Amino acid sequence: MPLANARPSKLTPIREDEKPVKKDVGPHIPSEVLTKFLEEKLTLGEAAKINQVARHYLWNEINTEYWRINVWAKDSSAKSFCPSRYVLRSFFVCYDREFSVITDKTI
Repeated sequence: MPLANARPSKLTPIREDEKPVKKDVGPHIPSEVLTKFLEEKLTLGEAAKINQVARHYLWNEINTEYWRINVWAKDSSAKSFCPSRYVLRSFFVCYDREFSVITDKTI
């Protein structure tokens, strides 16, 4: 007989109401600003391959936030067994929250 407060084994599935909820905490770049930045930086051929855009907050100085933006692509060619996923472009940027402007600092 298991105890009332016993922890379930790894094989016991977790119920939906018991799953931890991931909260979106911390700074973010608005989608409109990010979309405008990417439209300026990517060509039409590159934009057609986009699978995912990942934003990673790095640090903050006064009114400027530093971010890494990775643009992931998906390529399904007839020669390959499964589609390949890779980082198409990567940007190191500064986001000025006061003016809502992204400045590319990529070397």
